[in-house]
Amino acid sequence: MSTVAAETQPKKGNKTQHVYDYVMERIVDGTFAAGESLNIGILAEETGVSLIPTREALRRLESEGLIEFLFHRGVRVRDLGIDEYREIMQVEAVLEGLAVGMSVGRLTTEDLDRARAVNARMNDAYRAGDFHGYNEGSLEFHGILRAPCPNHHLRDQLDRDPLHAPDHELTHGDLVLLGVGRRAADDPQQVASAGGEL
Repeated sequence: MSTVAAETQPKKGNKTQHVYDYVMERIVDGTFAAGESLNIGILAEETGVSLIPTREALRRLESEGLIEFLFHRGVRVRDLGIDEYREIMQVEAVLEGLAVGMSVGRLTTEDLDRARAVNARMNDAYRAGDFHGYNEGSLEFHGILRAPCPNHHLRDQLDRDPLHAPDHELTHGDLVLLGVGRRAADDPQQVASAGGEL
């Protein structure tokens, strides 16, 4: 096993998320540049994950518009412009806002206390430039707030695509991407203004 793989071993049961974070971080910081080819086998080796969860993570990134699978030519990073990313965030913001709006009357005091605690961790991660910590917090934060949503089709759609937490993104929430669209949505006060005191 390579040194990189040893240093980035995923937690048990979280292999796809581990590869997703690994690739996303490198897209955000420019290590994987627009147009660059990605080798699935090498990514699997670097992350210490098998090919199946590695491919699943890349398919998730593809669904978010960040990479693309090319017929008989492998995978490459998409040249995603700021305007296109902003449009993606706008769609996700509407879906996430709808889900949380439908959940407001069903959220308990305990739910809101948990959301506040997660938000505090996210703020710490954001200030520290910790992409992984922020992203995990963002997913948990939005998951708490939309969990009571009675529309299971909407909830399932958002759960399938964690970037639908306007974020995601990333985030999202996420260094460069964070500055575009996620940060405002990762704020419990937005929920308070939508439907009651936090």
